Amino acid sequence: MSTTKNIDYVPFHLPKAPALEWEMHYDDPCSFYTHPAQLAAIAQMTGHTPPSIETARILEIGSAVGGNLNVIAATLPNAECIGIDPFEAQVVEARQKAQQSGLNNVSYFPIGVEELSKKYGQFDYIIGHGVFSWINQEARQATLHTCAQALSPNGLGYLSYNTYPRWYVNQLSRSLMRWRIRHLKGNENLAHRARSIIKLFGHQASPLGIINPRAYFKKKSEYLASKPDYYLVHEYLLEQNTPFHFHEFIQLLAGLFNEEDPDQTGLTYLSDASLNTELAHFAFDNKSHIKSIESISPNRLAFEEMLDHLFHRGIRRSIFARSSSTSAQIASSCNLSDESIQHHIGITPHHQNGEVKRSYSFSDFESIWIHSSFEYKDQVQSSNMYSYFQHRHQDLSIETHSTEQSAILLILSASWPHSILVHQCIDYAQEMYSTLTSKVAPSKETFLKALHQCLYFEWIAPPRISSSLVIDKLDQVQYPQIIPTLLGVTPLSLKAPVSNLYHDLVKLSNHLQSLVPHLDGKHTRSQLADLAFPTESKEKAISLVQDALKEAHDKALLYKL
Repeated sequence: MSTTKNIDYVPFHLPKAPALEWEMHYDDPCSFYTHPAQLAAIAQMTGHTPPSIETARILEIGSAVGGNLNVIAATLPNAECIGIDPFEAQVVEARQKAQQSGLNNVSYFPIGVEELSKKYGQFDYIIGHGVFSWINQEARQATLHTCAQALSPNGLGYLSYNTYPRWYVNQLSRSLMRWRIRHLKGNENLAHRARSIIKLFGHQASPLGIINPRAYFKKKSEYLASKPDYYLVHEYLLEQNTPFHFHEFIQLLAGLFNEEDPDQTGLTYLSDASLNTELAHFAFDNKSHIKSIESISPNRLAFEEMLDHLFHRGIRRSIFARSSSTSAQIASSCNLSDESIQHHIGITPHHQNGEVKRSYSFSDFESIWIHSSFEYKDQVQSSNMYSYFQHRHQDLSIETHSTEQSAILLILSASWPHSILVHQCIDYAQEMYSTLTSKVAPSKETFLKALHQCLYFEWIAPPRISSSLVIDKLDQVQYPQIIPTLLGVTPLSLKAPVSNLYHDLVKLSNHLQSLVPHLDGKHTRSQLADLAFPTESKEKAISLVQDALKEAHDKALLYKL
């Protein structure tokens, strides 16, 4: 008689999320998608009138150690910023960083969103970056209710969240890593063990089949190698990670409407904070392809869902506002095939009658500022003159075969580190075109289309509602000052990329690292030379200061007082 050996059941147990969070502070740098200047610009482009950013009240949900909100506070010195996070250790660190930066317009509180009471008042901007998918259902509902109740009448909310379909594929590596570390006690070596199993599968998994697991795990291992441990733990190891289909998120917004409570009016989706998502139709060279997608999409929601699958998206960054009671009531009863679904996502000039306009108009860009981190490189041999551009802060280059795009990028390159109004950029680009080609420039509408394409490809940074705080003329500044968030930062931290005034991450040279702690706006160049380079001759030290200041200016780090 045969017998079978029982296999001991091993429960799929990991350390509770709080234990991991306390050990792994989420010290992610700022996200430029979250800055109110950008949220306001994109909302305005959809036809919404956003609150003034200069004196706004700003709430960040899940503010962690202040890496994002402190930069916002530094660039909006007259705004009032409040960050909340349930992990007190992170709040303590955020407060310390704000104090070291000399910021007096930002406060942090060790509370969860469920504990946020009406005593904190209303907010013009509510930000939740890297939070919504990583909290439980009750906390998600509390987050949405907070946005619906605490947003000012024209206020804007922002939530990023993981999305399908890419997260169907990402679950392959997430489930493997979580299974590998199920026996470990505490938080010791979690990230290392998780990385090692993905690397192993990148060498040993089967290379067969449609997916080719070996190739998938190899690429995932290479991707995770560039990410810090706190990111890996947060994204792949914590128990809570709930991706959404786009329509599921929209239904959550609409479901907030309450007929019995006139103050609970629901939320209306306006746009994605990433124009790479919002202008995805510019990826289609053949216009018939986009028409095919539209023909099987009865409304904008279905169309957006199609594009998510077409581009294999894994994240969305949604901007929304309070709904009118009428639109919210209609939305709460809508389903995916209902013609009234347009109310789920707002009726604005950009999306009228449920139809998606393929571009923004000149009036949509009124008072909108843009900049680009790409600079023209003439030493590179290219098939077309003035077509090659290199990113100032990353190992990234682009080549365009459109003279209109080249003209726009040349204007923005010459304007750096300052931003420029869209209308001015197009006017100057038309003049540049004539200079480059000795021909009459095309119409403004042609250049506007080229601008859309540059925004889609992210050759131009997301538009903003205001100009930057970068100083105007370096040689006229007597007491140069760095962006406040870098003051008091440890020398070790300065070796890692830091955030500039555009929320971009930039690396500092050794000489600029030495100078940064003294750039508090209280010292002349001669004094800076003595403080930063005491062992050098006076002449050499002043030369080093001048070079470092030019670097700081070119990297948009010098602050306009």
